[in-house]
Amino acid sequence: YGQQPYYGAPHPYPSSPDARPGALIGALVMTWIGSGLLLLIGVVLLAFATNKDVIDGFAEALDDPTFGTADLTVVLRAVGGFFLVWGLLILVASIFAWRRANWARIMLTVLGALYLVVGLVTLVLGEVQGIFGIVWVAAVVVLLWLPPVRDWFAAKRLPGGYPPPANRPW
Repeated sequence: YGQQPYYGAPHPYPSSPDARPGALIGALVMTWIGSGLLLLIGVVLLAFATNKDVIDGFAEALDDPTFGTADLTVVLRAVGGFFLVWGLLILVASIFAWRRANWARIMLTVLGALYLVVGLVTLVLGEVQGIFGIVWVAAVVVLLWLPPVRDWFAAKRLPGGYPPPANRPW
C-alpha cells in the first residue's frame, strides 16, 4: 500500500491569506460578548433611571441625605449612557477589525488599555471583583497582537486578489 504519510510535513496547500487566524476569531468573539454586556448594562441603567420605584429604592439604600433622587437619576443616566457609547465603540471597532481594518485593531487595543488602567487602579484600591474583566480584556489585547493576527492585518489586499506564493509555479 506504499509508505504512510509523514504527518509532520507542512500541508502542500497552505490556507488562504484571507483566512482569519483562530486567535483573531477568538479575540473578536470575546469582544462581541463584552460589548454586548456593556450595551445590556447601559440599557438596564437607563431603564432604572426612568423607574421611580427603583430610584427610591436606591436612594433609600444609600441613606445619604445630600444625595437625592434627582442626583441618582442623573448618575444612572450618565453611567448608562457611558456604557452604551463605550459598548458601541467596541462593537463598531470589532466589526471593522473583522473586515481587516488595522486601525480598528489599534482602537480596540487603546480601549482595552484604558479599561485595564482603570481596572488595575480599582484592583489596587481593593476592589477585587473586577479581576475577571481585567483578565478577559488582557486576553483579548494579547490575542489581537499575536504574530498570525499581525501578519493577517499586514497582508495587503490587491484588486485582483493575492499574488501566488513565490515558490509555486502557478
